[in-house]
Amino acid sequence: MSEASKRIISHMNDDHQLALIDYLVIYGEQELYTFKQSSVKLTDVNEKSFTLNYETISNESKKITIHWADASEAEVLKVNSLKDVKDKLISMAKYAAAKQGYSHKRLTKVLPPNNLFALSLYILIPVLITNHFKPKLIPSYLGKDLLYLQIVKYIPAIISKNQSFILYVIAFLHVLETLFFTIPRLVQFRAPFKQSVAWIIMGLFEGFGSLIRMNAVTSD
Repeated sequence: MSEASKRIISHMNDDHQLALIDYLVIYGEQELYTFKQSSVKLTDVNEKSFTLNYETISNESKKITIHWADASEAEVLKVNSLKDVKDKLISMAKYAAAKQGYSHKRLTKVLPPNNLFALSLYILIPVLITNHFKPKLIPSYLGKDLLYLQIVKYIPAIISKNQSFILYVIAFLHVLETLFFTIPRLVQFRAPFKQSVAWIIMGLFEGFGSLIRMNAVTSD
């Protein structure tokens, strides 16, 4: 095996296992639930084909060879040498992911709020919830605090008297945004569970603010 082949194999196994899984599903015609996703490895690559080894859910070791000439993708690229393999694999990854309704990228990063308005929502919403269910709780603890009294003094009466309504509106909008925008994006980019939970929580607090950051992460 050439050094170029070894470099390709190492790079794909270390950094692009999601693409290998998609190759196996689309080009190898294997259903996702029939094999262990973490077992999929690129074991050989040359000017004619590449080989994937994997393990079924019944612990059976298998391998499949996919020929470049048979691997359809949007750009219809040809592989004449190992120098052509990178572009071919990238195009195949995009094609295979799209065939399943996904992006070829995986969302693994969580970008926390990075501006004062977004951060303030993590204070405002718990305060609104507390005032809705226990309206005397915060004044009982902070009623004599000078800073608290100064803040309360500058809150317009229309806001202080309609806190429950404001809470309902924010909750309604943010739940809708999370259901119809955040969660579909998480599915499209196949975010792992922990990252998904973090983005959903931020979506419920911030609404579209978290989506703007998510778009920035996925567009990198």
